[in-house]
Amino acid sequence: MKKIQKISLIILSLCILLPSISLAASPLPTPPTGKLETAESIGDLINKIATFLYGILLALAVIFGLIAAFGYLTSGGDPAKIGKASKQLLFAAVAIVVAIAAWGLSKLIPNLLGLQ
Repeated sequence: MKKIQKISLIILSLCILLPSISLAASPLPTPPTGKLETAESIGDLINKIATFLYGILLALAVIFGLIAAFGYLTSGGDPAKIGKASKQLLFAAVAIVVAIAAWGLSKLIPNLLGLQ
């Protein structure tokens, strides 16, 4: 049992560390020009805020999914822990689907109405 916990902890650590290692090689961002980016309309501002929130919420849903998977792996066969982890995993999957559907609808509806 201890061996499974160690292996799952190593896998979880790699899942968290490898993306940050790959980002270490990215080029430096360009320095600010002194001008603030402004939204051209209220719709543009709402779109920027929605895109920002979508990214954060999707990342949180994936993190909660990884936590649920880790709980499932370390449950040790306890039915209560397996049930709890299964519910958490289901909720994380539903959150990801809802986030993707909401983002898709926010792009689809203006195109159908001819607003863009």
